[in-house]
Amino acid sequence: MKWSKVRLVVAFALFAGWVGYLAFLSSRPRQQVVISRPVLAEADFAVKITLGAEPVNDDTELRCEGVLGDDPLSPKVGSMLKIAGIAGVRSADRKPLTAGIWLIPVRRIGGNVVEAVATGSFPSYKSSFGPVAYAATPEVETEILRLMQIRAARTR
Repeated sequence: MKWSKVRLVVAFALFAGWVGYLAFLSSRPRQQVVISRPVLAEADFAVKITLGAEPVNDDTELRCEGVLGDDPLSPKVGSMLKIAGIAGVRSADRKPLTAGIWLIPVRRIGGNVVEAVATGSFPSYKSSFGPVAYAATPEVETEILRLMQIRAARTR
């Protein structure tokens, strides 16, 4: 009779540990990177910009901190850009942009003017969401570069 009680206590401890582990996993914030493939398919490249506390509009010139993508006509790091539609750009979780470093998928218009790519600009993808910006983290940069390389390989 003692062995059955020991086995029951061990089984209960293992089950409680498993349930506790699942509760721990579900309580942790997720840091999953989700990048919109339709946006990157339409974008020529992504620019890294730093936003301050002051509000921005389409006439605001922003310094290009970096460029993701292999477009030969992409702006140089340190150059000043006007991003058409920057006032309507939202973060990936659909909140207004705050001060910080952002990656914005854009397409060239001409000169130092680029346009933020909106998710609703595709005939097959009906959406009311406007342009999207992603917080500039190493994981997001890696994922954007990976998706742009896949797109470049398919268009060759």
